[in-house]
Amino acid sequence: MAARPTLRLKNMPMRKFVFLAVLNVICQGTLFGQCLSRDSLQARLNLIRNSTSNKLDKLKAMLECREEVKNCPKNTDSLYTFLLLGIGAQYYRRGDYIKAIDYTKQAIAIVRANINDPATDKITLGRYYHHLAVYYDSLKLSTQKNDAVDSCIVAEMRMNANYVYTALLLENNVKDLFNQGDYNVCVDRCTLGEQLIHKSYKYPDTLSHIFYFIYYKASSLGAMGRYADEEKFLRSKKRELDNLKDQNF
Repeated sequence: MAARPTLRLKNMPMRKFVFLAVLNVICQGTLFGQCLSRDSLQARLNLIRNSTSNKLDKLKAMLECREEVKNCPKNTDSLYTFLLLGIGAQYYRRGDYIKAIDYTKQAIAIVRANINDPATDKITLGRYYHHLAVYYDSLKLSTQKNDAVDSCIVAEMRMNANYVYTALLLENNVKDLFNQGDYNVCVDRCTLGEQLIHKSYKYPDTLSHIFYFIYYKASSLGAMGRYADEEKFLRSKKRELDNLKDQNF
């Protein structure tokens, strides 16, 4: 059996040494107790999140955190579900979409089972469903993806959240609906998507996202032979379209 490698400090960059030393101090807190405190877990997750890939294997570090706290009390709170969501995201970046879905669904199940607990991260449940929809899309599982989109809409409406995740998911959703020939639903989703972009998405490319919904709504009206409605709708958007600088459209 090969000898266990030892940590060599002589040529280690100072910043990397300090990072590992701080992480080691935090880890020591678990040697004399069964569970990490919430503050210790938060500190570890902050270190993991803010580190670069050449300093730390983020997935490995997150999985180690989960092993330490998975059987602890109060692991239904927002911090634990955030950890599961982060593990899912790391698997997604590595192309392991099945595990990305699994960990994200674990987080969603915890939130749904503890929806009335103030410590549960129900406010950002829409974000969880957004990630789930992206992962299903990577596997070309349209039915599951659209179910996740619907769940995202319901979750953000129920919480009266800022609807950012719903608005972004609706873009792919309306494209799918149009391509499937489901024009009536596409029109409704486009109307909703445009409203949510106006309300929640305040970035320089806002108009491009708005036009996306305008385009598919107008196209759906035309596909149904409702040409007068299509023309009336496009004329009502003339002022917005005149301000659009995105040459892609």
